[in-house]
Amino acid sequence: MDRPGFVDFINLQKESLLYELKNRMAECLSATTKERLFRHAKTYNWEISVLPKTDFGKVLIIKKQGSKIPEIWVCSTYTKYRAAFNKYLFEYFNISEKIPQKYHVDHSLPKSRFGKNFPDYFIRLFLINHDVNCSYGAVFEKTFYQFESTKKPSGGFHVDLIATLKIFGYSLIAKKSTHTERNEWALITSKKLEKDGLENWEWHSPGLLSLIYRGYQDLNLEKTINSKHFTVQLYQEHV
Repeated sequence: MDRPGFVDFINLQKESLLYELKNRMAECLSATTKERLFRHAKTYNWEISVLPKTDFGKVLIIKKQGSKIPEIWVCSTYTKYRAAFNKYLFEYFNISEKIPQKYHVDHSLPKSRFGKNFPDYFIRLFLINHDVNCSYGAVFEKTFYQFESTKKPSGGFHVDLIATLKIFGYSLIAKKSTHTERNEWALITSKKLEKDGLENWEWHSPGLLSLIYRGYQDLNLEKTINSKHFTVQLYQEHV
């Protein structure tokens, strides 16, 4: 059974991200260096503070103008992030209960993208439904970010489509799905995102399809877009 406090927080988290995506996209970051976070704080008038009973060198709280909730960021090498998130929920939302197993504390970009090689990077955390998070799976995300992981990170990273889908509560379609099923999933999900307030669904559908095929990397694609109905046909060749 859902706990009201956690449900309320999940909704606030979603509302806050929606506000950022629509009004402050330049500030809607998922990962960057600690030095850049403090530089952005001066530029955008953020407030950066310590989370009580945590290491300020590993955990940061960021309050942005107009945002509904403060953000929690942790160093890419930090391992006690679930405990830190519990402290964050207690400090700012008066939720004393430990996070139920049905929720994951999720890095908005995989910490393996940075890890010990780039310990100066901090990553924004979100609370995600267990079933939603597991639908993306470690394999999908590892494959999706594989190319980026071979490059040295330069600058900051904005919240991407994968993180947005998770935060809005949308599970990923299974790898064994057909191209017809994937096309239908992209269409339905893009229309749901529009109802959530994220612009025209026609802008999202091709990106959602691209995300699926890039992450699973099981098909070679030739993509044809009909501008009138904005449907995407995928001609598949198994590799």
